Amino acid sequence: MLLRIFIRKLLNYMSKKFRKGIASKVTVTFLSLSTALFVSGASMAVPLVAHAQSSDLSTFVELLISLGIIPADKAVAARAAVGGSSGTTEGGACGFTRDLTMSSTGNDVKCLQQYLNGAGFQVSVSGAGSPGNESTYFGAKTKSAVAAWQAANGVAPVAGYFGARSRARYVALTAGGPMPTPTPTPTGIPSVGTGLRVDPGTQPANSLAPENAARVPFTRVRLTAANDGDVTVNSITVERTGLLSDSALSGIVVIDQDGTQISNVAKTLNANHQAVLNDAFVIPRGTSKEVTIAANMPASNDARAGEVGYLSVIGVDAGGATVSGSLPIVGAGHTINATLSIGSVSVDTGALDPRTNVTKEVGTTGYVFSAVKFTAGSGEDVIIEQVRWNQSGSVASSDLKNLKMTDSKGGSYDVVVSSDGKYSTGKIAGGLTVLKGDSIEFNMKGDVDSGSGRTVDFDLFRRTDVVARGATFGYYITPANGTDTSGTDDSAFHQDTNPWYDASQIEVGTGSLRVEKSNSVSAGNVTAGGTNQALGAFTIEAKGEPMTFTSFVLNIATTDSDAGGEVAELTNVTVYNASGAAVMGPKDFTKTSITFTDSVTVPTGAQVYTVRGKLGSTGWENNDTIAVSLQTPATKITSITGQTTGRSITATPASNVTANTQTVKASALTVTPSSALFAQNVIIGANAVELGRFNLDASNSGDDLRITSIQVLAYTSSTMDVDDLNTLQIFDGETALTTGSNINNPSGNTAGGDIELTFTLDSSLIVTKGTNKILKLKANASTGLTADETIAFDFSDGGQDWAVTGVTTGATVTETLNTTAGSTLTFKSGGGYEITEDTSAGQSQTWYPSGTQGVTIGAFRFKTTTEAMAIKAFQLQLSNTSSSTASDITALYVYDGSKLIAKKVPQFNSNVENFTFNTSAAEGDGSASSPTNFLEIPADNFKIITVKADLVGISTVAGTSGRLIAINTGPGSNVQQKAVGRGSGTEVSPAVWASSGTAGTTTVAGVRYFRAVPKVEIESLPAGTSLVSGGVIYKFKVTAQGGDVGIYKMTFKMSTSGGAGMQVDQIVLRDDTLAQDLTNAITVIGTTTVTQCVDTHPIGGCNFDTSGNARLNIVPDNTSFGQTWVRIPEGTSHTFSLRANTVALSGTTGEKVTTQLLTDAAVPVGTTTVAWGKKLTFKIAAIEPDVNDDFIWTDFLAEATSTGTTINTNDWFNGYRVNGLETDLNSVTVTE
Repeated sequence: MLLRIFIRKLLNYMSKKFRKGIASKVTVTFLSLSTALFVSGASMAVPLVAHAQSSDLSTFVELLISLGIIPADKAVAARAAVGGSSGTTEGGACGFTRDLTMSSTGNDVKCLQQYLNGAGFQVSVSGAGSPGNESTYFGAKTKSAVAAWQAANGVAPVAGYFGARSRARYVALTAGGPMPTPTPTPTGIPSVGTGLRVDPGTQPANSLAPENAARVPFTRVRLTAANDGDVTVNSITVERTGLLSDSALSGIVVIDQDGTQISNVAKTLNANHQAVLNDAFVIPRGTSKEVTIAANMPASNDARAGEVGYLSVIGVDAGGATVSGSLPIVGAGHTINATLSIGSVSVDTGALDPRTNVTKEVGTTGYVFSAVKFTAGSGEDVIIEQVRWNQSGSVASSDLKNLKMTDSKGGSYDVVVSSDGKYSTGKIAGGLTVLKGDSIEFNMKGDVDSGSGRTVDFDLFRRTDVVARGATFGYYITPANGTDTSGTDDSAFHQDTNPWYDASQIEVGTGSLRVEKSNSVSAGNVTAGGTNQALGAFTIEAKGEPMTFTSFVLNIATTDSDAGGEVAELTNVTVYNASGAAVMGPKDFTKTSITFTDSVTVPTGAQVYTVRGKLGSTGWENNDTIAVSLQTPATKITSITGQTTGRSITATPASNVTANTQTVKASALTVTPSSALFAQNVIIGANAVELGRFNLDASNSGDDLRITSIQVLAYTSSTMDVDDLNTLQIFDGETALTTGSNINNPSGNTAGGDIELTFTLDSSLIVTKGTNKILKLKANASTGLTADETIAFDFSDGGQDWAVTGVTTGATVTETLNTTAGSTLTFKSGGGYEITEDTSAGQSQTWYPSGTQGVTIGAFRFKTTTEAMAIKAFQLQLSNTSSSTASDITALYVYDGSKLIAKKVPQFNSNVENFTFNTSAAEGDGSASSPTNFLEIPADNFKIITVKADLVGISTVAGTSGRLIAINTGPGSNVQQKAVGRGSGTEVSPAVWASSGTAGTTTVAGVRYFRAVPKVEIESLPAGTSLVSGGVIYKFKVTAQGGDVGIYKMTFKMSTSGGAGMQVDQIVLRDDTLAQDLTNAITVIGTTTVTQCVDTHPIGGCNFDTSGNARLNIVPDNTSFGQTWVRIPEGTSHTFSLRANTVALSGTTGEKVTTQLLTDAAVPVGTTTVAWGKKLTFKIAAIEPDVNDDFIWTDFLAEATSTGTTINTNDWFNGYRVNGLETDLNSVTVTE
């Protein structure tokens, strides 16, 4: 039906446009063609139109294609049916129907290449793209050819992108011109996907479509590409349905799932109520993309208010890919609304905009290319989500660096640059709210890194490139049109043309050339007579384009250290590039400067150029200096030309650039025995033992030094014969310098002599001038040595003992030898070790909840003498068997620092547990699942070994509160405590394994465990707390760890300071967590008389200590609180506050009260004679008479083992070692 309507309209048009005869003939033919297309598709039209004039029909076919009547996927067949080619139109020109850019493929690309080659803008000289070898792929060469064609034919921007402007210019140029003949796209392995599935997306809800709204979402479709390749969606065809006028929609666009508008131009509906949205986009292989079909609303829709319409997706063109799925897809139906007044955005040029075409040099940083201002109208606040800038200049993406979008409120946003470099989108996470009537400015800024002769032009191509949403109604808003009706690149918003905001154009100026000192040649030494000496270096950086210059002036300043006026020569001065090639010189220095006239091209980027020369062998003296300067680059580096632009360039800076100063030094070497090798013991029989260490100092040498032989002097004790050493070698680090026949095996010497040993190096050793090098002397200590024999090394007095020459001069160097003897090494037959308790961490008894894992129960210090030791056997013993057994520990761990050595479930047979370790190498990595089973202690050093345990959980069948788990190193024998010397291989037992320093056992403090334990912490009073009636004078917190705990008694010490008559009375302890007082008010009169306490009983009242401090012993009152203890559930905390309900001040300045929660210094003795080590738990009545009864608590053990806890069950403890109460809790002072 739609086609027939179109035909009737077209015939009416033809009767006016063409002569009657032609119109009649064409009408019949057209009806045949259109009928065939309607019934069977384009391919059926061929026999029906064979008699028609192809030129007439081609015109109509192209019209049908442009109107969308013939779908894009049938266009090729339709053209062929009327005698045209699949890639061309009448007149021989290519029929371009889409934008072409980097990575585009197809016959239209090939036709474009053929056109460019024929028009003189050759794509390639040879191979793909060359004349006769045009391809279907749009690559870098095609882009360059298009850019050249654009520049020659006035198409802006010159970007190498073949879009709408280029197509229009192309049509104008090729009217009636020759036709390139495209060839079919070659077949082979597909580079694109073969299938695209179209499914409904998550549809928007039905809603209103108010006037001026943008991006009103109608329909969402999900597009899924096949797994065999990317799929390009060339177009989506939509159709307006429902009771809605076409004019109710001002344009239709496709929105990507990330909010970016895919459509470059909003399309309007044609006579068939359809629009072809033909801005191509790619679905990567095996992925899905959900896109939204959205519409922009006109400024006025009064005549169409109340109409309801839909935008249905009726077609998807995916090129050669097969499209599957069910069409049409219908989304939301929106109602046109002409009364809702949504927000608005007015526009202006930003304050930072250049506002004129300017030139900016390469190297310009942080430059604002374009700036715009948006103002929210009075309708609602506006949220700006993103701004998409169109870079229409000719620079490449790589020419600009550090692109950022910033706003006038200090915001800075990264921009996403499109693959073709055309668009830079600044997305604002969460959006930026502009209040009604307020304004915000956005700036596009960045660095000009290269691109000389090209342009930068950051426009806003269309109004919808600004994504703005109303904060109240949520509709997207189309910013207002501009007012400019003419002009280009004028920093103005245009009324009805694109670009909407046409920014001023920035031309990238010439490149820049800058010279700086390079530290690649640091301040150092040079030597007289030396050739190719480094005199200095410079960094020359060319930005934007390569630079060529032809003149270069060096100043050379020298000093004469002794002012003797000697004549010194400096010749063969040459400049080298970073590759070592000579680019200037050589020239001889005669006065103060050298002028080079060589032509040098500096590539883009920073390049290092080194100045070298030869110093004469006479005239130069120690401490003379040479300083090389590049004379005023701005004037003395001449004829600088940019190799891209051909323009002249001035270098910077306009002042001399001076390299690091070089000092003339004679070749020199000082050798000293190194103190880093300290006096130590050496195991007899050990191999590759370091016996000497020597520092070679060339810091004052003017030349690199070559060493070929070394001589050292051995000093031995009276009984030692150096012949008992063998395989003596010199090492540079771990590299042997003497091997094979150069290994020294002394012989024929006698005991007690000073023996000279000479070493010929395998190859020359080079010591760089200005540096130090350490050499080591290693040897095997044979079994012929006797314990306590000693040896030390230095050098012989006088003469040249080392063969040393200068590398550049070849002159012999007499070394300076420091004859102070090196450290003395003493030979021993074997080493030893000891084990002691480690006290570095201040170990003391600690309490833990039962079931706690990884509890440290002891730490031991293993210390060696003479040689490294690998521990072979280690024994632990339970040292408090009166209150603990193996059943109290479920797992045992031994750690070397953070590395796990061993773990096991202990048995403690006969109260001991034995560990056996590997003595050669680690078996695991030391992680929780991979113990090393290896423990090595370095020679004459120590390691702290930690023992940890998992504690048993208390239940009716296991564990008992209060048990003390303590360990020691065990009684030990030669079997249970043993190590192997790493040098001697001898097995030894520790000389000491007791803190007393004699063989025996080492005991540590250990741990106690309970069903649960309390943790007590001081709480800070609020700032400004003062001494007033009803005020808090002390605050603390108790946390239950491992289970519930109960607090029975708490004791506080109070003291006051003030004048006569001061009182702090009516003390109440309150559980702030429960919001309950634990006791009635306790009266404490501010004197030191015991009888003045209302209740002198030590529980539930007060008394005074010998210092006159009131002691408040507080137990929850059964009548006021309801029970005699406070129960704190596991894992929770109760906060307590001590309050003084009555405070009377005397008027003396600075009156105060100081309060402190007390702990217990020891465990209670109890009413029996059983020691605490065995007496694990108590009744309250057994604790109260004891002096250590200030804090009484329970872990409710009886609840786990019997009927429940009462004051008469044996599960009460005092405050000794309670976590946080190891000492009295911090005191708090409150002043008036």
